[in-house]
Amino acid sequence: MKRVPRVHLISDARAPRGLLGSLECALEAALPEPIAVHLRHRADDRTLLDLGEHLRHVTQARGASLFINRRVDLAIAIGADGLHLPEAGMSVADARRLFPSGAIGISRHDTAGVVGRNEGADYAFLSPYGIVPGKAPPLGEARFLSIAARAPLPIIALGGVDEDALRQLRDAPNVHGFAVMRSVLHADCPRKALESLYRVFSGTV
Repeated sequence: MKRVPRVHLISDARAPRGLLGSLECALEAALPEPIAVHLRHRADDRTLLDLGEHLRHVTQARGASLFINRRVDLAIAIGADGLHLPEAGMSVADARRLFPSGAIGISRHDTAGVVGRNEGADYAFLSPYGIVPGKAPPLGEARFLSIAARAPLPIIALGGVDEDALRQLRDAPNVHGFAVMRSVLHADCPRKALESLYRVFSGTV
């Protein structure tokens, strides 16, 4: 099992500073451990390659990890650190054959997905923890913690994760970290927003 960062930042083309600008602002955060940046974007191959190569340069310069969503070919082409697979995507086994050197994560939404169909992934996003407009009903604290406690792999909390949620999650069994998008990338200052969330999760405030 590969080492997995605790802080995951997911790209958002709708962010006020744009997909790249908002990520770069957030990566200025002074955290004592590496951040994982996830390129999750639907576009033509040329655009995705350009974005991936740019983010590869930026993340390497900042000591961060780069994860590619869904596209194992793109992860290989740009030398990404990890690959993240949607629940209905490529199997972990097939991804490992093609991408043996990187970490592989999966998206899951219930007990069966985390416990019974994790396929030997290095970590799982479990979502949505809280309310996310346009997404499935939230798992809520009690159900989320119950699923995480049974998980045989590190769990990353995603979806409606704010400071209050992180206070409940930071000492929970198998909750390895958290993933964010709007709460950081749409903030007035993405750097400060990410630093604040990290301080709460790490128990320094």
